[in-house]
Amino acid sequence: MRYAIFGVWFALSVAFIVMSLSAFFFGRRDVRRLAKRVALAVIWPLALLSTAGRSVLLDEGKDL
Repeated sequence: MRYAIFGVWFALSVAFIVMSLSAFFFGRRDVRRLAKRVALAVIWPLALLSTAGRSVLLDEGKDL
């Protein structure tokens, strides 16, 4: 039970990476934007801890 949070992090990270790859292949074909999205998919829990990170993920992340 103690390691369940890592399972949640892994599952959401995989889902975010799949969504990023889908947007790359079927929509925008910008490698720089894909790299930013994949990086955010891996470090999203750390970004939620800061005010600037939350603004990128929740507000401005639509432009990534």
